[in-house]
Amino acid sequence: MFNMTYQDLLHKRRSHRQLSADLDVSNDAISQALKTALDASPMAFGEQTPRVAVLLDDESRSYWQAVTALNPDYADRYEPLSQAKGTVLFFEDRNHVYSLTDKYAIDESLADRYSGENHAIAAVLSWLALTDLGLDASLHHPRQQDTSKWAIPDHWTFKGALVFGKGQDEVSEAKESLYDKKGFTVYQ
Repeated sequence: MFNMTYQDLLHKRRSHRQLSADLDVSNDAISQALKTALDASPMAFGEQTPRVAVLLDDESRSYWQAVTALNPDYADRYEPLSQAKGTVLFFEDRNHVYSLTDKYAIDESLADRYSGENHAIAAVLSWLALTDLGLDASLHHPRQQDTSKWAIPDHWTFKGALVFGKGQDEVSEAKESLYDKKGFTVYQ
């Protein structure tokens, strides 16, 4: 399933905002790649707090049409995303996150920090898994959305929407690295 080296994946992964559903990759292959990435994601205390809903084809289209309607000031940003193949909705299970405070004797702020880190890891590894399948993506954080169609539990807090498909837009090369100038130090 995984064909590129890790370095190749990092360099190929870019944010595409014009995506189509015209792919040679099956829904099963997409689902399996995402599941594998999530299963392999390292999490604080081994606790898998992220929750995921994968929307494919018409389900993804429906989601972005609703997001566009609920966020009219950002319609030009969100409307084109309805043409994509799919969307990975990321949530954090607040009940699970707060159970860590008792289970590991940590305070809520630390549990929240771990929750954010867990989500970030899950999102990046999911994006890299899609990249490895030859798919392009971009991560969005709509202010208003309606997930009631998919019976998302109330205690799941929305974190982000990774929309994917075949990139139709030109993307720039990697930005100049801050770490070439500052913020990266090696001590030997």
